[in-house]
Amino acid sequence: MTLSKEQIEAIQARAEKALEGPWSRDVVGLGIWCPSRRGGETKIFDIRGWGYLTGHGHGALGLPSEEATAIQKANGDFVAHARIDIPALCQQALRAIELEAEKQELAMQALSLSGELEALQSELTAARNALEEERERCAKVCDSEQDEWAGTVGVRALDQAADCIRALPSPQVKE
Repeated sequence: MTLSKEQIEAIQARAEKALEGPWSRDVVGLGIWCPSRRGGETKIFDIRGWGYLTGHGHGALGLPSEEATAIQKANGDFVAHARIDIPALCQQALRAIELEAEKQELAMQALSLSGELEALQSELTAARNALEEERERCAKVCDSEQDEWAGTVGVRALDQAADCIRALPSPQVKE
């Protein structure tokens, strides 16, 4: 079962309305105690069900006293610790929901950046290709005019520009 943020907040609100903790189970295991507003501790309720656990009537479990006592103590421990455990669990669950939302946002940002990176890679490839085409065109022009010095200087300048562009690292798209 997955709880929504609203359901967790409702559980948290119910827990906040309960008497302050920490609660404790008495030695016998049949009472739950909490700090009293007047000092000391006060019993807030009893763990019931002895007849259900030990009885032999319709629906009763008919357990031996030792086993029934262990079950009542375990129930008491569960209830006593719930006053602290439930708010802590609610906080953790709400934090997990927040982290999941942040994760989703980061995933969307990563997807967007991946698209931008691919576009930049395409632009870089197009610039490299255009530079190479311009270099070849310039070399042809220089060859046709038979001006060897000007052709050599122009081609060298384009070669240097091409080397600079080739030296740029190619961005890598990580999946």
